Order: sequence, then C-alpha cells, then structure tokens
Amino acid sequence: MRMTVFFVFLFFLSSAMFANDYEPSNEFVIYGWYEHVESQTEEDESSTTKGANKTDLSSTTIEITYDITNELGELETVVLTSGSFVDRRVELRGTVDTRTKARIAVKGASEENLSTTAVLDPRGNATYFSLVDHEDPHLSDYLILRARSTQSLDSNKRFLVFGMFGDALVDLRSAILDVRGTQFVDGTMNTLNLGAVMVDGMRCSIDGDIDEPHAVTIYLDTGNEYLSTPAVIEPGSEITVRLDQSKNLLIAHSDSSRHKILVESWQQSEEYLDKAGEVIAAKADMTLKPQSGTVADLVMGKMKGGDSASKPPETNDVDAKSADSHTLRNEESTQQTANTPNISTSRPAVGCEHVSIDDVQISIRDLIRANSMRSTAGRLRQEQYQIKKDALQNLAKNADDPLDALLAMELGAYGVNDTNRDEAFLIFDKLGKELDSDLVVRRVEPRREHFARNIAIEANEESLVQGQKVPDFKLTNMEGTDMSLYSDILKENELVLIDFWASWCTPCITMFPHLKSIYADYNEKGFEIVSVSLDSVVLDWRESSEEQKFPWINLGEIRGMKGPTAVNYGVQFIPKSFLVDENGCILKKDLHPELLKESLGANLQTDSP
Repeated sequence: MRMTVFFVFLFFLSSAMFANDYEPSNEFVIYGWYEHVESQTEEDESSTTKGANKTDLSSTTIEITYDITNELGELETVVLTSGSFVDRRVELRGTVDTRTKARIAVKGASEENLSTTAVLDPRGNATYFSLVDHEDPHLSDYLILRARSTQSLDSNKRFLVFGMFGDALVDLRSAILDVRGTQFVDGTMNTLNLGAVMVDGMRCSIDGDIDEPHAVTIYLDTGNEYLSTPAVIEPGSEITVRLDQSKNLLIAHSDSSRHKILVESWQQSEEYLDKAGEVIAAKADMTLKPQSGTVADLVMGKMKGGDSASKPPETNDVDAKSADSHTLRNEESTQQTANTPNISTSRPAVGCEHVSIDDVQISIRDLIRANSMRSTAGRLRQEQYQIKKDALQNLAKNADDPLDALLAMELGAYGVNDTNRDEAFLIFDKLGKELDSDLVVRRVEPRREHFARNIAIEANEESLVQGQKVPDFKLTNMEGTDMSLYSDILKENELVLIDFWASWCTPCITMFPHLKSIYADYNEKGFEIVSVSLDSVVLDWRESSEEQKFPWINLGEIRGMKGPTAVNYGVQFIPKSFLVDENGCILKKDLHPELLKESLGANLQTDSP
C-alpha cells in the first residue's frame, strides 16, 4: 500500500514538473546583432563630411513596440521592452499574451528603414535581426530579420516562402531574400512588401498573410548580383526558392496549381533552361574577349554614326530598365495623364528652326538597349525573355480561369514597347466582363489605366528630342514660391539645364560637384540650372537640398513618379536632363558634364574657360 501511494505521488510530481516545463511562459525573446560595413570606395570631400555626421548606430537603443486602440478609439503605442548593444549584441525579452505583430526599431532614428516588423511568439520561438550600419554614406543603413521572417497572424491566409540554398557555391550569409508585389491604392500603383529576411547561411523563410491569389517577385540580393523570380502566392501556398548557379537563375517551385501553370510551365521548361545556359556561355565568352563600345563610350560620343547606335533593335522595356541600375521602377510610374502634344520629330518645332537635327543625340535609354543587343549574350537574353513573354501572353489570352489570365497580365505578359501591346487592352476589357466587379475595380481597371499612362510616358520620351520644345511647368521652390519655366526662368536666361533628381539617387548626387563647377563658369554668361526633385517625401527633398547647397534654382515635384511634370517629360530614369534655350527648344538631352561644358561653350558664343 505504501509503495502504491509512493508511485502515485511520483506520478503527480512528475506530471507537475512536465506541465511546468512545457506550459507557455508568455515570454518572447529577440536577439540582435550590430554589423558595421566598411566603405569599399574612396569618398569625396562632401561624402566624407556626410559620413562624419552619421549617427553611431552601435550606441543606439533598440525598442520593441506594438499599437493598440484604446477605449476612446485612439491609437496608442505600447513599449514592450528596449535595450542597447553590448559587444555588438543585444538580447531583448518581454511578455505577450498571444502572437503579436510588433515593431523592432532603432529609437530616435529618422530613417524609416531602420525598423522592421515581426510576429512575437509567446511560446518561446526566438526572433533574430541585424542592424547593418554602412560606413559609406551613399549606402543606406537598414534593420532586417535574420533566417526567419514571421508576419502571419491568420492561418487561413498564411503563405510561406522557403529559401533553400544548401548547394550554393557563393557565401549567402549576408544575402537578402524579399518578396514584393504591387497593389493599387486610389488608382496609384504602390509596392506591396510581403517580407524580407537575411538568408544567414543555407536557408531562410518568410511567411505572411494574403487575401487572394497575387503575382509577386521574389528577389535575392547576394551582394554581387541581384536575381529575381516571379511567383504566384495565395492563401495556403508554399513556395520553395533555389539558386541554379549553372544557369544563373533563381527558380521558384510550388505545389500550387496556379504557380505551376503561370510560372513553372515556362520557367522550368527545357527551352527556357537551355536558353539560360546559352546566355551563361556567351557571357563567359565575353569575359575572354573584351567588348568595345560600352554604354560609357556611347554616352561620351565615342560611337557616332553606326547602325547599332543610331537604330537600336526593338527590346522590351523591362529588360532595358534592368540594364540600368538607376532606372526608376515603372511600377512606381506616374498617375497623371501626359498632356504633351503628339508632335513630329522629323523637323524642328515652330520657333526651333535654328536647332540642328542632323546629329540627333540618342537617349541613354536607347543607348543601353542598343549596347545590350550588340552582344551575343544580350540577344540571347532577349530570346530567353521572349519565351516567358510568349507563354504569359498565351495564358492571358486563353486561360480557362479569368483570374489566371489576370495574374498573367500582372506577371508582365505585355510591355509598353511590345509591337502587339494593343492586345493588352482587349484582354483587360474582356476581364472587366468576366471577373467579379470588386476585383475589376481594384485590379483590372487601375492596371489598364496604368498601362495606358506608361505608353504615354514612353511617347513623351520619344517625342522630346533635339529641335522640339519642352512642356511648361510651374513648381514650388524651397521658400514656397511658385516658379514657371517659360515666364520666370527661360525669359531670364539664354540656356537652361533642367535636371531631374532625387535624394536617394546616388548618380545624381555624384554629378552635382561637376555641375557646380560648370555653373560657376557659365552662370554669368546666361546659363541657369533648374533642379527638379522627384522625391516622394518633402523632408527628404529639403534635407538633401540643404546638404547639397544648390547655387541654382531648386524646385520640387514631391510625388515620386506620380507628378505631371515627370510624366510630360517622359522621365523613366534619373539623372535625366534637358539643355534648352530661351525659347524652350531642346538642344541636347542627358549630357555628361564634359559634353555639357562643350555645348555651353559653343552655344553661348563665349570663350570656354
């Protein structure tokens, strides 16, 4: 009897110990690392000064917060915990009653990217992050989750993206995998950020919630390359991403039937993979046989005449943009309809007869396209891309499910430079009749209008050439005064350089010291510069402008690529500039400083300094 009682006692004791060991403690834990990245480039004086004023992020505080709605219906921020780095590490602990989406942020930092969100787990699953502090002032600092990005709060809407890189031959410890789509808000296309994570070795994962099937792009930034793959995610879907280094491709696989139909059907086809192998072989051959006629050569005028330069082959707009790392994403393009009139460029506009059009300068965009197509690798890359386009266009036109047709359009079935681009409007109109009205309003109609606007932007870019007149605009300077191009600026100067830029555009900022030198030499001889900021945030424009201390006219159209001036000027990349005379006639476009100085010396009819 005593023995029985003893064993019963042991049973209850062990049960109690077991329960204490495995009961949720409601405690979450977050581990963070501070990573300082030294500059790999020599900095000029202005950059060094900028770097000296940067915040020492290693001494900052990391704060974990979440938002609640109080009894008055007001949004309140609750601080869960905070801490500082010690020996480049920080450990943060706190409690939550349930899975909670919280914000991890550098307290007091002005940069928006020095924060991220994560779902905190009261069951004890740890969250990891890195605060990356770049010494180079031209590179952005950022805070990012490591190995696992948890964003899902609803199991019925959850999607999961796995990064499986165990067979990769490159070091991916600091590589970044992120998932992005697009969505329209009030008719404007915005980026839909669905999660980002530092790979931290061989594998990583991103989960999140999605309401309906969506076309996305999964990016892998290795530090040396920027690879991407399209994917279709939907509630319950799981995507596995692998790096095929033999083909230099990021490959996405899923058991989802929509993803298989819309992506794997062409991405994993023998034809597509074989073409990718041909591209790799051609690129390897190029490294053995250095090619002449680079984009820099073309921009500097070292390849004048020549069919390949004067008549670039037709290419797709997406490829042209990917070739230029400073191109503004067309997904962030303008909201306004262009009002630049359709004009013939075969002869000068009225009032511009004095401008020579015998040697019309080719745009940087067309130079990039032409240069990329001059090589065997460029032509093969275009053929590879066309395999994807043909497959998506076929699905857009013939899919049994109209939602699959919409997803094919969202995956880029048609581009603004496609010769058959008019088919896109027929498909949009068909989808408008077949899909649910709510879906049509949210995704079909805005995308149709966006596509039409991009065609208008392309037309403006093509029409604004030497001998044509630039459109007028009225924009505000830093003091809040409106200035008109024709009535306030051109009438006061013989030559004006209209220069589009943004605070985040490194090439733009790199150009400013050269422009300042030219401005000092030619301003008193009738030359003026008008900088037009395409920032999206007024504070970004103001802070960068104060830092640059422009000696010339500084105006802002703080709508990113959504402003009418950017549309009317066909701005598809920055820096972008137009050298015009007092009548608004375009003399040159996108001039390198050396060629700008040459043009000023010739057109102002003064001795060049």
